[in-house]
Amino acid sequence: MGKRRDDPTNNIHFYNSVWSLRSPPDSIQRRVEPGQILTLMILGCENMSYGTIIAGIYFVAILLVSCYVYADSVNRMSNMSFQSIQSASSIEMEKLRSSASIKSILLASDHATLYVNVTNTGDVKITGDEFQDIDILITYTDNATGITQSYWCYYDSNNPANDRWILNSTITPNPFPAIVNPLDWDPSETLSLTIELAAPHQIRGGTTGYLKVILPQGSSNAQTFIG
Repeated sequence: MGKRRDDPTNNIHFYNSVWSLRSPPDSIQRRVEPGQILTLMILGCENMSYGTIIAGIYFVAILLVSCYVYADSVNRMSNMSFQSIQSASSIEMEKLRSSASIKSILLASDHATLYVNVTNTGDVKITGDEFQDIDILITYTDNATGITQSYWCYYDSNNPANDRWILNSTITPNPFPAIVNPLDWDPSETLSLTIELAAPHQIRGGTTGYLKVILPQGSSNAQTFIG
C-alpha cells in the first residue's frame, strides 16, 4: 500500500490516489463522518446507474409500444366483429321483409316452356339489376325417361341453350302494374316469367311438378303444377 495522503477539503484519506479496498485503520474510520459516507454512496450510484437508466427507458418504451399494438389489435377485432354482426343482422332483416307468392303456372304445349306469375308480397323492392340474382328450381318427371329430374334455372336472356328464365315478352309493362318504377319489381307488383327448358328436357304430361322461386334476399316460395 502506498503512502497515505489526506483530502484537505473532505478529510477523506487516500493511498497513492487509489481508494483503499481494505478496511482503513481505526483512526481513519473515526474521521469519516456519516454525511461523507452518504456522499460516497451517491457518487458510486451515479457512476453505475447510467446503463440501468437507459435499459429502463428502453423497457418502458417497448412496454408502451406493446400496449399500443395490443390495444389497436383489440379495437380492430372489435370493429370487425361489430361490422360482421351488423351486416348479418341487416341481411337477415332484408330476408324477413322480403317475400313472394307464385300466383299461376302454365305449361305450354311443347312441354318445355312454363309461364309463371309471381307477386312481390314483401316490403322490399327488387331492382332490375337484381333479376339476375333470382333463382328458380324446377322438379319434374322427364318425358323421355320417366325419371324425376331437378334443374336450376337462372336469369339468362342471351343463351337459349341452357335451362333459363326470362321476362315474359308478351306482357307490357313487366312487372305490372308499373306504379312507381317501371324497371323494378316493387311491392304488390307481379313479375311475369317465362321458363325455358333446353332440349331434350321435356315435362311428361299428366305428372306433378314442383317449382320454387328464390329471391335475392334468400326468401322463397314454392308451388306444384300439373304437367
